[in-house]
Amino acid sequence: MRLQALDLLRFIAALAVVFYHYLAQPNPPFPQLAAIAQYGYLGVPLFFMISGFVIAASAERRSPVTFLISRGARLYPAFWIGVLFTASISYALSDAPPTIKEVLINLTMLNDYLGIRNIDGVYWTLQVELKFYACIFLLMLLKSFHRYNIWLPIWLALTLSNLITGQPSKMGWFINPGYSCYFISGICLCLIWDNKHSTITNLTLAIASLLCIVQSYQQANG
Repeated sequence: MRLQALDLLRFIAALAVVFYHYLAQPNPPFPQLAAIAQYGYLGVPLFFMISGFVIAASAERRSPVTFLISRGARLYPAFWIGVLFTASISYALSDAPPTIKEVLINLTMLNDYLGIRNIDGVYWTLQVELKFYACIFLLMLLKSFHRYNIWLPIWLALTLSNLITGQPSKMGWFINPGYSCYFISGICLCLIWDNKHSTITNLTLAIASLLCIVQSYQQANG
């Protein structure tokens, strides 16, 4: 079932990010609006929370293969158009346009693993999403996705450990610890909406929500 409220939240989050980039920069054209638009960076965490909710609902109702196909079809076509458009503009206007190799590797969305720069830095959020999809797909493949009481607390514990101690050091290769709390919160909210929550998932949501506040506050300095 499609939730219209989530579509509205997506729209609000997208507008917030656009206003942030265009109105909250140094020497803003409209200083009065900049005071509000400076909080638009929070649209990205909101996107991740919505993604956690939507993916949890989607994974419950699909097979691993159909889940992978649907996520790929949703993510890649528009991304390819964006990469090729950005590359074309770079070739026309930039003194240091990307090479053909860089363009092709960027199209996989796995360029970070190969040490290849992003053609457009704004695409980093899609790479965070892709890692999340891959982890959910793996859980589905192992028939463990429904065991929320086990893997959600473990994921949250590993996230806290990484943010506090830097361990496990390679966690970022599999899932982004800096944004995991938003996905976890979204999944827990989906479980509450679907009446599949428990004391463990409720406690996980409470801790993850506090971590979301801390992470969002710390990002403000950037």
